[in-house]
Amino acid sequence: MNDEVFEYTGDEHRIPRDVVRVRFHPSVVEVPDEAFRDCTKLRKIVLNEGLVKIGSGLFAGCSSLQNITLPSTVTEISLCAFQGCSELREVVLNDGLVTVGDYAFCLSTSLDRITLPSTVIDIGKRAFSKCSSLNEVVLNEGLETIGWRAFAECESLQSVTFLLL
Repeated sequence: MNDEVFEYTGDEHRIPRDVVRVRFHPSVVEVPDEAFRDCTKLRKIVLNEGLVKIGSGLFAGCSSLQNITLPSTVTEISLCAFQGCSELREVVLNDGLVTVGDYAFCLSTSLDRITLPSTVIDIGKRAFSKCSSLNEVVLNEGLETIGWRAFAECESLQSVTFLLL
């Protein structure tokens, strides 16, 4: 198992499938879709300020990933970005995020709480579906669209709070 920190600079054409820790170089603005897909040993990611978009399927199937903090420069989480991240427990979304795409966190079965910042205006269809441990959702003023079945099959969901300023 490769336990060293892999620094992603954007120039890599092949990401090691056994990578455990990743740090994004400050110069990275965008990452190709699915670049880290199915890196099943990936546990820790440090994203850089300046990153603008979490691309489609970027971390899908990273079943060992436990937490993620998005920098305030990220405006979009694309289609299936964290789909199937079954150990993902903590997600910190900062002001600046505008869109949570379709199926973005679908099947992230360990996620138990999500707070969407006031800058989010759109939650895509099935964005949090089948998050079986999700029990609390906090939505802020500014939200315009909640997609079809965005929280479907979240059988532990007990609380949805709408914060109005």
